[in-house]
Amino acid sequence: MATGPTGAMAEWTGRIVWWRAHHVVSCQGSSPAHPFEAVDGWHRCFAGRDALEIGPGAGRQAAALMPHCQTYTVADIVPEILALPLYQPAGRFQIHNYRTDRIGRTFGVISFWYLVHHLRADEIDDFFDFIAAHAHEGADLLFNIPGPTPPHTLLAEGPGDGRKTTPHDPARVCDTLTARGFTLRSESVQDYSSHVMHWTKPA
Repeated sequence: MATGPTGAMAEWTGRIVWWRAHHVVSCQGSSPAHPFEAVDGWHRCFAGRDALEIGPGAGRQAAALMPHCQTYTVADIVPEILALPLYQPAGRFQIHNYRTDRIGRTFGVISFWYLVHHLRADEIDDFFDFIAAHAHEGADLLFNIPGPTPPHTLLAEGPGDGRKTTPHDPARVCDTLTARGFTLRSESVQDYSSHVMHWTKPA
């Protein structure tokens, strides 16, 4: 199951097949490789902390962030991504279901890049429940969503099937995190593909 009774194993498997082929750097276009640099003092969020990155793909962000962290864990739906050489020193967790899967520990910083607009519309609550379950008190949360005026094609490529794109209202993303006890610290628009947000879970 992808997200419980509304998901189907065949649909989830289809997403794995899609991302097995499309996680590579050549599919990332001109999007900033290090979007976390838009967060003032980003290195302090990661330095010496236990970090979780969700949907790490080919590792454009992980390669830069891993050396700063005490430990680094990656979680993804695609087993072949988790098997990449870059991630062998890291903790690795394959996601099968955002609603029920839990890694069994919490983290001081959680990040996910170019991921939110690939979630299905009915996955937002389950996904951010997954995030909240793995953030310990005082944790930082860094991620991006598409900018406020993305090209039409960025948010209209497909049916919102978890493979291409799903239009998500930024206000709903913010409301979802606020409801889970997170506080928005900063936000910065880099370009059409990257509206970076920094949230914290109060201690």
